[in-house]
Amino acid sequence: MTVLNRKLGRDLWQSKGQVAAVLSVIACGVAVYVAFFSSYQNLLLTRDSYYAQYRFHDFALQMEKAPASAVFRVSALPGVRTAQGRMVKDVNLSVAGDDENKIDRLISLPERQQGMLNGLHLGRGRMFSPEVPDEAVVEDRFFMANQLALGDRLSITVNGRRQSLKIVGTAQSPEYVYAIRNGQEMLPN
Repeated sequence: MTVLNRKLGRDLWQSKGQVAAVLSVIACGVAVYVAFFSSYQNLLLTRDSYYAQYRFHDFALQMEKAPASAVFRVSALPGVRTAQGRMVKDVNLSVAGDDENKIDRLISLPERQQGMLNGLHLGRGRMFSPEVPDEAVVEDRFFMANQLALGDRLSITVNGRRQSLKIVGTAQSPEYVYAIRNGQEMLPN
């Protein structure tokens, strides 16, 4: 066996450049695999902890004109830990200084946000007050894309009636990490 080992050693020494190239390619491949796998694991952990922290819903049921009692009936179903109702409506929106009309999504929130499903991560400002009907919290990217400031007003049209809302804060929601209008749109506007 020692004769073969010496022959192997001589062959490797004679082709040391090729051996070094192969070893460096293997080392680079292992390094890239470890880096990508670590990044993948970090992304999964970040996503899961973000969704858990802000109580992202596991399942959503969309109903038109459902009574408030529907939430109680859903929460009574076996396997349902928490059920929460809210109103969601797409409305026309106009921003001061911008001639383009936009579509905005209004989402109602409970007065008490502790333990709320799809919780909000407040970025700037504060949450709106339940006692003041014309305050709103807007999505962070919308706020920056339209160069808005806290205290600015947005004009919306709901059911044919024009209303002004004062921006008191910005927030992010796990439900709208990638903000698109519906499943048919591929890119956010």
